[in-house]
Amino acid sequence: SSAASDVYKRQMQGFDKGADDVENVVDVLNNIGNLEPISSDEIASSLQRSASALQAAGANYEQSVALTTVGNSVVQNPESVGAGLKTVSLRIRGTDMNVLQEAGEDVDGYIQNTSQLRDLIKNQTKVASNDYKGFDLLKDDGSYKNPYEFLLGLGKIWSEIGSTDGGDLKQASILEKIAGKNRANIVASILQKPEMLEKVYNETQNSEGSALRENETQLDSIQAVSYTHLRAHETAANL
Repeated sequence: SSAASDVYKRQMQGFDKGADDVENVVDVLNNIGNLEPISSDEIASSLQRSASALQAAGANYEQSVALTTVGNSVVQNPESVGAGLKTVSLRIRGTDMNVLQEAGEDVDGYIQNTSQLRDLIKNQTKVASNDYKGFDLLKDDGSYKNPYEFLLGLGKIWSEIGSTDGGDLKQASILEKIAGKNRANIVASILQKPEMLEKVYNETQNSEGSALRENETQLDSIQAVSYTHLRAHETAANL
């Protein structure tokens, strides 16, 4: 349909994809829509709000679909999930506060200085599994972790942070800094499910041919039904 093709065009523009990638976009949406409790339309409507911010922060299409799917698994509101992912993508890059305000997001206590944000996150994520060094916003080469890498890495130690002394307060403080009050529940829902995040991302990697297979299955079932009807008619005619 033209509405569906408009959606795909917007997805592709958001992630700088060209005509060669349309099959990949359709396959990923179709596959995840079949495997996870979210429809391809819901993924698309969420990404409409978040795609450009996610891409600017370094996340690719498949990582963005995984984040969207996991965020929506608890919240069940694709538009809110899209807005939440946009916000966290902007915040972890120290985006100008005016950009957040113009997007209608909460900026109370916002830390625009990324080295300050990095120190704060490190201090509140010191756990046994990272030898009490804390979780870093940056990679070893000094570049930023993209939103998928950041939320997956933080998610893997999230329950460990919660079980430390004053862990609830640490979690609340981190959420407020990376998501703002209005989007904290969306980001928390992703941080609580790192295994699901990896699982859905792996599913996006194995989506090739998904839409084609589904069409063939539908055609096969239509042909089977037609054949059954034909045989029924022939039998009736012979009686």
